Amino acid sequence: MNENDIKRKQAKLRLEMLEQELRTGRATLQDIENARKEYEALRDGKVIETPVAVVEPTSSVPTRKFDEQPVQLSDSTKLILDGLNKELNTLDTDKAALSNSLKTVPKDGNAKHITDQILNLRDQRANLMDTIRYVQVKGCLPSAPPVVEVNFESSLPKDKFTLDRMIKNLKINLSKWQDKRNAAKTLAKIQEYETKLAKGSIELETMIRLFQSL
Repeated sequence: MNENDIKRKQAKLRLEMLEQELRTGRATLQDIENARKEYEALRDGKVIETPVAVVEPTSSVPTRKFDEQPVQLSDSTKLILDGLNKELNTLDTDKAALSNSLKTVPKDGNAKHITDQILNLRDQRANLMDTIRYVQVKGCLPSAPPVVEVNFESSLPKDKFTLDRMIKNLKINLSKWQDKRNAAKTLAKIQEYETKLAKGSIELETMIRLFQSL
């Protein structure tokens, strides 16, 4: 396979990827048209006039935006980011390997199964970058809404003395959980205490609301 064959294959791949990205709004009809002209020119042996490209600076900033300024990173937050960055490196390595494997596809072969995997890894990377940015800003992992028992409020005592004591105890527990979360050395422990904090905060709000209504 000579250099022109490789360029033609790369152009065909680029066209196929753009056609798939058009469905998700990541590419425009003009992108498709430009890629098709490039591929057809290479296929027919025509000379391609290379336009002056406007190079946009690459960035690791994800697609989602957060208004808050990044927090000062604690040791536990750095631990989370280290784990996420390792995942990111793995995705990049896998994506590079798949891209290189395209060179082994026959001239008229179908590379769709490879391009599908590349696009899937690309989506995973975008989502992972969103998570990394979230951690940088919030200082913790995004989590699913905590599950609180449906009958939690109905199970609470209706006298202020007992309820007040429960509120004070829960506030103490929340403080302890926050300290343990900050001191956690593993992702599992960090997530465990973040879940307890989220669930406990909702329960505390419910208890205070009930207390004020009595």
